[in-house]
Amino acid sequence: MNSIIEQIASGIPVYKEIHKIPNRKDAISYALSLAKENDTVMITGKGHEKSLCRGTIEYPWSDQETVRKILKKKSL
Repeated sequence: MNSIIEQIASGIPVYKEIHKIPNRKDAISYALSLAKENDTVMITGKGHEKSLCRGTIEYPWSDQETVRKILKKKSL
């Protein structure tokens, strides 16, 4: 997974600030924590997929459900 992060980061100009967060839930949570009113947070890469693969194990996953849970917790 780190090689994927590095491939993506290599396409970003060096003068831009980037945050490399390997854990998808943590990355989504961090992005949402930075968002202010009227901001747009775009989460890409999984789309319709219903799982995350770690090594040879598939774990159930939903970006949409993860965002809902984080936003619900944030609004408390």
